[in-house]
Amino acid sequence: MDKHKPHDNRWYAVHDAGSGTIQAAALVCCIGVVLTICLTLGAILLAKAKAQTASDSAALVAAQAWYEGDADPCEQARRASSANDAVLVSCSIEKDDIMVTAEVAVSIPLLPSITYESRAGPQEC
Repeated sequence: MDKHKPHDNRWYAVHDAGSGTIQAAALVCCIGVVLTICLTLGAILLAKAKAQTASDSAALVAAQAWYEGDADPCEQARRASSANDAVLVSCSIEKDDIMVTAEVAVSIPLLPSITYESRAGPQEC
């Protein structure tokens, strides 16, 4: 009767050389993809928050200037949005409301910028 050692000459022992390297490379690639996705989502959320802040503050500044009788409240909105590292895309006055749209650049190739629109004005009772 032949006695075989349990770990000698397994069929996969010869063909398994280097598989740890492939598994490690695949793991590093997966971690890289997950990190890239997380960084991309973080950049998008940060740009959205900056655009919202710039748009809201520009609308409030323009509404205050309009309320105080300033002839060009949209110039005040442009200054407020540029102070928040954004570009004023549009500014319009509709009755007593100021509509402002601000844009923030994103460092992502497929998404060059994010815009956000805000409205400010008196609230009807």
